[in-house]
Amino acid sequence: MRKDGLQTLPKRQEEENSMEADDGSDFKIPVLPYGRHLVIDIQTTWGDRHYVGLNGIEVFSSKGEPVQISKITAEPPDINILPAYGKDPRVITNLIDGVNRTQDDMHLWLAPFTPGKRHFIFIDFVNPCQVAMIRIWNYNKSRIHSLRGVKDIIMGLDEQCIFKGEIAKASGTLSGAPEHFGDTILFTTDDDILEAIYCYDETYDGEMEGTCCLRYEEELKRPTTADGEGDERPFTQAGLRTEDQKASSLDALLYAVKYLCIFFYVGLQLNFTMTWGDSHYLGLTGLEVIGRDGQALKITTEQISASPQDLNDLPEYVGDSRTLEKLIDGTNITAEDDHMWLIPFSFGEDHLFTIHFDKIESIAGLRFWNYNKSPEDTYRGVSKRKGASKNIQHISPPEGFLIRKGPGNCHFDFAQEILFVDYLQPQLIMRAHRRTGSKRTERAIVFQFQLLTSWGDPYYIGLNGLELFNEHGDQILLTENSI
Repeated sequence: MRKDGLQTLPKRQEEENSMEADDGSDFKIPVLPYGRHLVIDIQTTWGDRHYVGLNGIEVFSSKGEPVQISKITAEPPDINILPAYGKDPRVITNLIDGVNRTQDDMHLWLAPFTPGKRHFIFIDFVNPCQVAMIRIWNYNKSRIHSLRGVKDIIMGLDEQCIFKGEIAKASGTLSGAPEHFGDTILFTTDDDILEAIYCYDETYDGEMEGTCCLRYEEELKRPTTADGEGDERPFTQAGLRTEDQKASSLDALLYAVKYLCIFFYVGLQLNFTMTWGDSHYLGLTGLEVIGRDGQALKITTEQISASPQDLNDLPEYVGDSRTLEKLIDGTNITAEDDHMWLIPFSFGEDHLFTIHFDKIESIAGLRFWNYNKSPEDTYRGVSKRKGASKNIQHISPPEGFLIRKGPGNCHFDFAQEILFVDYLQPQLIMRAHRRTGSKRTERAIVFQFQLLTSWGDPYYIGLNGLELFNEHGDQILLTENSI
């Protein structure tokens, strides 16, 4: 949670609320701020360039009770201000209806988002009070639509800035702890107040019943039908797929296999041997080493080295920002080359990247984000790479792994996982499901379908299912990670 100082928020049109700005960098979250008018300035989303949304907002007072809200508005209010929409249910009042752990449109808020412009939520309390906690439930419609959730925000209470920082992205599912759905901001550490909040907080009620009940309940809800009259835009709602159960069993099998293919190393060396067509430069946006539990291992700048190091090895380059540490800076879904690594490329020569671990690490695979500056520059991305442990035990096929070319945009998370189990246990994994990067899937890394027209519906387009088959006529099993 970052606090980078204060910024001025413009005055609200109805009520002249503002927050004075200071340039100091020592801003701290105030203790029990007092006020009645809460303003939330949404500055960025988690990647969506057109829409921003939330699931819910909860405010608790110093007495532990939920703060009573008399009015909530937004600017822009919701997507119904767009010409193509009329009665979309995702309105601002849904944020305080108490239904937060959901994927139902009837309980979400969605508004147009314009990068660089301001987007506000205004909340008026019934009575002024000391605020002890605010919980932000981020947009959770689906895994891909969670990119519409808010990221960087500033909050003010009666002209005082009380928070500036980042709100966690929602998981896009219905399972998990509250921190998987957004962020909780505390304005006190007083045990008595926190205990009082716990008594009133309904978030944890029924959590011991498990997530299966919640998922089952959500599946049984009858979807809203498209019964609007005239030219009004109909509502739409997607139900849960029964194939999820099959995917879960496949994931369980895959995990069992993965557990048998964990490797223990004190170092890892990658040799990038080919680009996607550029004959002079080779680059990457991000790289993660996947540990036993599927999470990325923590890697510091001191642990990595490369040869060539970066473009600054060339005499004509001085101070180029596309340096090695950008691979591990955590900014991976981006088109800004300030967060990318670029080196000179020479066909037929080695281009080595080495990780020196402080201790023996268990490694299950690697995760790549290829060079993504623009559609044209993606040809600088890595095409082939070979991997070996520090004792030169090769962990890739002789021809190397094929790395998917970057899209040249940020419309989706273009990460590619290469798990060692895909290479070492191909026959067993074929019965579960494949991940891109496997030796047997090199000839078809990405299929993209552009849906151009529907059979007459002017607003929506959909499919019931999609199946892919290999050259032998066998169906290729897909998972959520594949699409």
